[in-house]
Amino acid sequence: MLLDQADQALYEAKRAVDIVYYPGPCQMVEKRMFESADERRIIKSRAQASLSMRRAVADESDHVVLGSNAKEGCLLRLVIQVFAFLVISGPFLSAHGKADNLVRCGVAKGYPPYQYVEKGRIGGFDTDVLRLLIARMGADLGVSADHWDNVFGFLRVGQLDCVAGMEINEVRKKYVLFTRPYYRRYSAMFVRDDREDLKTLEDLKGFVITGDRQSFLEEGLVAHGGKDAYRILQTDTKEDAIMMLKEGSLVHGSIMPVAVGSYLAARASLKVRVIEMSDPGTLVAFAVRKDQPVLRDLMDSALAELLLDGTIARLYSDRFGVGPISVVD
Repeated sequence: MLLDQADQALYEAKRAVDIVYYPGPCQMVEKRMFESADERRIIKSRAQASLSMRRAVADESDHVVLGSNAKEGCLLRLVIQVFAFLVISGPFLSAHGKADNLVRCGVAKGYPPYQYVEKGRIGGFDTDVLRLLIARMGADLGVSADHWDNVFGFLRVGQLDCVAGMEINEVRKKYVLFTRPYYRRYSAMFVRDDREDLKTLEDLKGFVITGDRQSFLEEGLVAHGGKDAYRILQTDTKEDAIMMLKEGSLVHGSIMPVAVGSYLAARASLKVRVIEMSDPGTLVAFAVRKDQPVLRDLMDSALAELLLDGTIARLYSDRFGVGPISVVD
């Protein structure tokens, strides 16, 4: 009954939010995945009418720079988000007592600097964002780390409520719910720097490479006969992949996010170089159990606040030395 009430409250809150939706300075945290350009135009028209906003610039990518009322619009959206969050989270997180406040979330180990276990402590950028997000929700966090395939499996069978820092793709959407994205990852092909014979992907044909399952680069190779041509090997962790690349007798290339490969290679005292980085960037979000839409929306609202107030941008900048970041083109 309480979940039904929460779902209804969420529906009403979303209707209110949609009425005042507009692209612009809040776009990073508020862009929604609409089905068509026509739908985006309809939403924009409603937003312009409801907030009496003036369109200043509109480019081909469907971005809008708003007039002088943009700041007030952002504040109004934040107020609506907070209201929706309080309405929904009250019955869901508090009515059943402390036990229902626990959110069990998993991360991968051996995936630094995003997710890792070091000296018995689970850390990384995604873990930092997770802890802030759950705290903003007023919930309790139970976090665990395991090999990636295990973490994803635990989420699908209900042993976990969420997984931090999962790349969004169509295959995974069949099994989990995603929050809004909060940054991008870029995959690349790493080779040993002393392998002067390896300059392009063509040079790796016939060799074993370690993969990055469902990544942009691996999917591109598979689509062009890569499984046969490149002999893709999956490893439990990216650290295993880098160590096999360093050893050099079996593995001659490794696909992994740029930040992960650079971090692990430096830690292993291995000089590497990138021979392919065509990835336009893959959106990263929190994945939630398919049967927990209310939890997903609670997490989404808290994540929106962390994006809007600059918390995530500061975390990213502190850890990677660049920023602020945007998750929207």
